[in-house]
Amino acid sequence: MTNLDLLIVNVALPAMGEDFSGGGRGTTLGSLSWVLNAYTITFAALLVVAGRVGDRIGQRPVFLTGIAVFTLASLGCALAPNLGTLVVARVVQAVGASAQIPTSLALLLATVPTERRTQATRSWAGIGGLAAAAGPVSA
Repeated sequence: MTNLDLLIVNVALPAMGEDFSGGGRGTTLGSLSWVLNAYTITFAALLVVAGRVGDRIGQRPVFLTGIAVFTLASLGCALAPNLGTLVVARVVQAVGASAQIPTSLALLLATVPTERRTQATRSWAGIGGLAAAAGPVSA
């Protein structure tokens, strides 16, 4: 869900521009780009931090917290009355997403026997890649 969310918003940008037009003035591509950039920058910046927090306090609680934060922020995105609120909700969404990615791999590796870890890691990466690639096409 996090990989899909990273890219799916690209498809929705034209509709967002119309929805947040501000009484006919139009929303610039520059301001709309923050819907994407705020998420991507926050997500990338927190991946290592979230992985380290998972190592310190446990992968499962960080993963579950990430899902909860991501889900609540997704609701905030859906209900955002303006572009600024949407950008803030996307930042919070990225915080949740960044907690999910490293901890999901750690949880997977902890449950898979050593001899099957290479295949499990390939499958984990492949599913994330498929979700990201299929997102814009299916929307």
